[in-house]
Amino acid sequence: MLSYWSMPKFKVLPYDPNWPVLFENFKLKIEGIVGENLTAVYHIGSTSVEGLSAKPVIDILLAVFSIDEADKLKKKFENEGFEWRGEFGIPGRRYVTYNDPQSGDRSCYIHIFESSSLQLEKHLAFRDLLRSNSTIRNSYEQIKLKLFAEYPDGKENYQNGKSDFISTTTASGLLDPEHFRIPTQVYVWIVCRKNGLTKYLLFKRGPKSGGFWQGVTGAPFAAEPAEKGASRELFEETGIGPNSPVEYLNFSYTFLLMGEWKKAYRPEVEKITEVVFYTFVEELVAPQLSHEHEQFKWCNFEECLQLLKWPNNKKSLHILHKKLSDLAFGGTQNIFGSPVRQVLNQLGKKFIHLILRSDSFSPIG
Repeated sequence: MLSYWSMPKFKVLPYDPNWPVLFENFKLKIEGIVGENLTAVYHIGSTSVEGLSAKPVIDILLAVFSIDEADKLKKKFENEGFEWRGEFGIPGRRYVTYNDPQSGDRSCYIHIFESSSLQLEKHLAFRDLLRSNSTIRNSYEQIKLKLFAEYPDGKENYQNGKSDFISTTTASGLLDPEHFRIPTQVYVWIVCRKNGLTKYLLFKRGPKSGGFWQGVTGAPFAAEPAEKGASRELFEETGIGPNSPVEYLNFSYTFLLMGEWKKAYRPEVEKITEVVFYTFVEELVAPQLSHEHEQFKWCNFEECLQLLKWPNNKKSLHILHKKLSDLAFGGTQNIFGSPVRQVLNQLGKKFIHLILRSDSFSPIG
């Protein structure tokens, strides 16, 4: 197979209004391949910038929840005519290409990153800068045309020359990769298990934030692991911590982005992936309320279900409650590795019935 740089039909063309249409076509195909792991699809590169000359190749940036899950899609991409190239020189990325089946010309590049990747944010920030700053856009176009005139056979000097401009622009401080939220959110359940009872801490959001009850929520920063973001949000919204250990519940879900919240994200973002964690506290503490919340309440399982509004919040509570229930019925490990059987032995067999009380561990319906 020919490499890109040895392909004979390398060219730079004036902006084509059909490029966004081609992007939408590829987007539909990609969404069918990637499925629930997909958090956003972005049109990047020069073909995404109106008025900018470009190679007629559509650059697409995929934000996914898990890069490991993306690796499982290699065969599905190949079955649709794409070529899977792995990291291809950039750690944390998965690179996929597509050649037009009729002409053989390269027609699409796909760059896959986890949604918290700083690389992903830098790509988007550079694109947004080109869209908004005509001076930078015109300078970039002139460099591209000059390089193409000097290296019409598509030698690597063309790409290297562009990279020099991008590096200089990146170092100039003009990029703002933190301007928008990433399409990932964290949710943290706070649990207190004491005297045979299990309680969960809920917060009521203020009227401007919906007025509903839920656990701790927030968005990780770009390049911040979800677990670290969850621990940080826990401290910022409740005062619990800092750096409290949180555990991933092995549960996440996506929901459509609606209303005022859309302003915090790039226009392409249509849905958010929420990753669920949980943590323990030893007492029924009175948390510090952030500006987002107006009230808190410690609740048992049934009370939580009555107060919670969103089905996915309820589902995550069911999963967590069952996990804690299973531990009480003879599991060997708690969240952070302490043997549950040792705890039971310390309590004494005559007190085991306290842990199994119905108001602590209700059946999962």
